[in-house]
Parts: sequence; structure tokens; C-alpha cells
Amino acid sequence: EGEGPMNISGIICMMKDFGLMNRDPIERKVVDHFLGHQDTENGSVEYNFIEFLELINMVRNLLKSFHHDDRREMFNHCDNDHSGSLSIAEISTLLAHLGASPQTRAEQEELAELICLADDDGSGTIMFEEFQELAQRIEEKLNRLRFAEELDIGFELGFSPPQVRSFRFLFDELDQDGSG
Repeated sequence: EGEGPMNISGIICMMKDFGLMNRDPIERKVVDHFLGHQDTENGSVEYNFIEFLELINMVRNLLKSFHHDDRREMFNHCDNDHSGSLSIAEISTLLAHLGASPQTRAEQEELAELICLADDDGSGTIMFEEFQELAQRIEEKLNRLRFAEELDIGFELGFSPPQVRSFRFLFDELDQDGSG
């Protein structure tokens, strides 16, 4: 609300807004457990902006390690020439596998930007560490777009953004299998 430090519940809302909270119940439990350890028993710990950024970075690293083995398997599967890096063609296969194939010109441009950002060494190929970052950014982007769509639908149905956020939070808590 722009009034100073944030507590864990505010941080969780922001994480959902920015696509950092997946609907997978196991992943949610891992992040919730991690955040619970960052908070005190009564939930009174507050974070300034720098601490918030550090917490988000820790959550991203936690999620990166959580998905490491699955992403390694996916990377190896898409690395057709076994070069240890993904070419643009192999990245396209990967995007299709992630359900992130661009449908519009704007999506193509956005994904191209994400790929360029992930290509740290400018080689035009993506190494595994770069791939982990790319996969995470794509997942965050897709989660963000889904949540924005839910906010739009909620608005059309007469609900305010805080109400939709509360409904989503409660729904996620009750959706034990993550089926949506």
C-alpha cells in the first residue's frame, strides 16, 4: 500500500502478482515453508525494499534448486546434438515442451528478449545454467499472465483486485492437488 515495510502476507501477494508463486501444491508448500522460516511465529517481521529483493532472490534460488533435476532432464532431451548447449531450433522445441510457444508477434518479441537476457555470454546458444534462468523467467511470465487474466475476469464479474487475490489465495489453499 506504499506505507513502508511489508510483511510475509504482503510479500506472498506480490509474489503471486509477479508470477513467483506457482499453483503446484508441492512447490507452494516448499515456498510457504521457506517463507515461514523467514517470519516469526506471530508474523510480525517486516521487510524493507532491499530485504524484499533479497528475499525474492532467495525464493528464486530455492525454486531453481527445486526444479534442477527436471530442468536438466528437459535440457538434455532438447539438446539433440549433445553439444551441452541449446541452439535456437532446440530452444523452439523446448518452448513448445513448456507450453510457451509464441502465438503472436508480441509474444515472439518478448520470448526473444527473454532468450537474449538468458544468453549471458552472447554465444547465441543457451548453456544449462542459462537455461535454468530462462525456464524460470518463462514460468514466471506465464504465471503472471494467468494471474492478470484472472484479475481481468474478476473485474468483469464485479470483484475488486484485492477480492480476486483473496479468492485465489483461498482457492489455492483448498486445491490440494493443484488441478485448478
